[in-house]
Amino acid sequence: MSDYRIDFDPKLAINPEVFAIQWNKDSKASIVTQVKIRENITRTAEWMPTVIAVLSGVALGVAINAIYDLIKQALKPLVKQETHKLIDVQEVIKEDGTKVLVVIVSPECYCIFIVTGKNKD
Repeated sequence: MSDYRIDFDPKLAINPEVFAIQWNKDSKASIVTQVKIRENITRTAEWMPTVIAVLSGVALGVAINAIYDLIKQALKPLVKQETHKLIDVQEVIKEDGTKVLVVIVSPECYCIFIVTGKNKD
């Protein structure tokens, strides 16, 4: 079994306690694990939250992609629709082995096509 700390991008303005309630009332998500709230005693920066959400006791056979999808599903009613489309979840494993799922707002993708060639006069 594994535990995953969840860090939310400050741009999302997500209250970890509200996220925990949303996750735990979802029947699909709560089958995988429950979200528990813990005090963040290892704050390394001023902007870091004092309370964090933790996915506690995730079975080893559960695919990380399934967890990503469940996080996005739990966030859906908590964020604007246009923001929800830009949410990305990234796994970071710290040096001490702590697994952190970082929930961020991805920058929009801009594609630029450059066409080169000579004009014939």
